Amino acid sequence: MHGQIRATARGMRGSRSGQGESELTQGLGRRPDSAIKSATVDLNIRHLKVDMGHLHNQASVLTVTFNNSASIESYFFGLEAQGAAVGEVIVVDNGSVDDTVAKLLLAARRCRFPIRIIKSKNEGFSAGMNRAAAARTLAGLPLLSLNPDVMLSDSVLATMLATLGIATDIGIVTAPLIDEHGDADSASVRSLPELKSAMAYSIAGRFLPSRLRYNAQPYGFDAPDNSKAFQIGATTGALMLLQPSFRASGDVFDPSYWMYGEDLQMCRDAQALGMKVLMAQAAPSLHLKGLSSGRPRRLRSNWAFHEALFIYYRKNLNRNPAFLPLMYGGVLMRFVISAVSSGCVRTSRTLLRRLGRAQSRFSTSHP
Repeated sequence: MHGQIRATARGMRGSRSGQGESELTQGLGRRPDSAIKSATVDLNIRHLKVDMGHLHNQASVLTVTFNNSASIESYFFGLEAQGAAVGEVIVVDNGSVDDTVAKLLLAARRCRFPIRIIKSKNEGFSAGMNRAAAARTLAGLPLLSLNPDVMLSDSVLATMLATLGIATDIGIVTAPLIDEHGDADSASVRSLPELKSAMAYSIAGRFLPSRLRYNAQPYGFDAPDNSKAFQIGATTGALMLLQPSFRASGDVFDPSYWMYGEDLQMCRDAQALGMKVLMAQAAPSLHLKGLSSGRPRRLRSNWAFHEALFIYYRKNLNRNPAFLPLMYGGVLMRFVISAVSSGCVRTSRTLLRRLGRAQSRFSTSHP
């Protein structure tokens, strides 16, 4: 997998290198800022000419890592491809037990932007992101929530910053994501969960038709062919640019969520304040999902996913307290089924690997 990631990275752009200091906190030189003169952005078929000279042309990048050794190189390839749009990078490592931190330090030596790497215990994604946000040194910049398993396409951050500058009521901007097979990331464009869909999914799970699931895309959704930005219901925290006035103080992500669900809560909170969530049109970035949580999800990640369903319901959809035990029971039932299924898949993989090694040893000893 690591070799495939490196090959993909080099295929999308040439290798880059620089020099710097070998410390946990890297204060490296930056390229001169190149002002963004103007941008034409189409929203709902309306053409808006926006003077971008006075708006932000940089962002503070926040990332949380956990056993992401395989994707660190492609992550930095993507950041380098953003040029001067990267103001600073803060990475919080949540107690990785592989060589993630060593690879972060090695990659940081070659970066041309300031980077700070903070070692922490694993308190979850939201807590890690909030710690990264608190460590910012450049006040007032938009915040880019970026997963370590995302390799940004060339200049996508500049496009997102331009889209964020269309109007002050734009709270969140994202951009297209694809997986290693070239398929669109289903979490990149989705609807906010509502009562019926959340309860149905808690009981039926993946047996529910995709258009009826709690995080389904709007039915019949299709972006206008001639639009460069369009409004969506919700997106993923893997690639999410936040307006500085939104979450200007306090926690960036809701600490109630350990992992999963915090991005949906963020989008719901933005819309509650009258802010929009937009998808900027740009070349898709690569998202290698499952490197930390595993496929299928490991037990702790699996519980966090199902717990997030209940937390979201309790915070946003609990209009009748009598339904709370029913919802919790449905989520718990789905977790048990999912955990058993995932355990069987993992056990089968382990047995097949052991069988393969045994056959290899037998073939070697009995030519």
